[in-house]
Amino acid sequence: NAEYMGVLVYVVGIPVLCALALRRARQTLFEPATIARYGSLYGLFRSDAYFCELVLLGKKAAFVLLVVFGNRAPVLQVALLLLLFVATTIAMAAWAPFFVQVYNQLEVRVSVAVTLMLVIGLAFLGGEFGGARSRQAFEAVSLMLLVVSGVALLVAIVVEMRDLLRKGRSPRCEREALLLAAAERDLADLKDPRVLE
Repeated sequence: NAEYMGVLVYVVGIPVLCALALRRARQTLFEPATIARYGSLYGLFRSDAYFCELVLLGKKAAFVLLVVFGNRAPVLQVALLLLLFVATTIAMAAWAPFFVQVYNQLEVRVSVAVTLMLVIGLAFLGGEFGGARSRQAFEAVSLMLLVVSGVALLVAIVVEMRDLLRKGRSPRCEREALLLAAAERDLADLKDPRVLE
């Protein structure tokens, strides 16, 4: 079957190849050759979270597998998707792997929005509302939650775009600016003759 081969190659194969490449290059992540070849896989993340793109790829792979192959048991499918998104939302909020804070906020907001949509979907799958009025009330609350989630995502995107346009810098430039600021702050101490002794 073509769909199974596609899932095997793209959903499983690409993350595995990326994991092997990063594992092999983990000691040389900040050398120019490694940055040129694999920098797009880890450049947005803090150095201790260089492998986070693989975690996000794993989340996406699990999502695709559950959506494609879990449709025979929709309640179980939605429950597993809820578990996936709640777990990764908590992990991303606690870990904050992105170097630029707005990316951490955006990742958490997107996951919360998807989690809300899954909860709403699970409620509609159950279909027990106790009457037309309670169903309409639930639909109104659901729509409101979706609108609030959309606005929160839009605000995060606008803030990110504004910061990028105002600063005109990439996360790598921000890292260099922080490094220079720290070096300048400590330069006086390094020039102190007592340090040289």
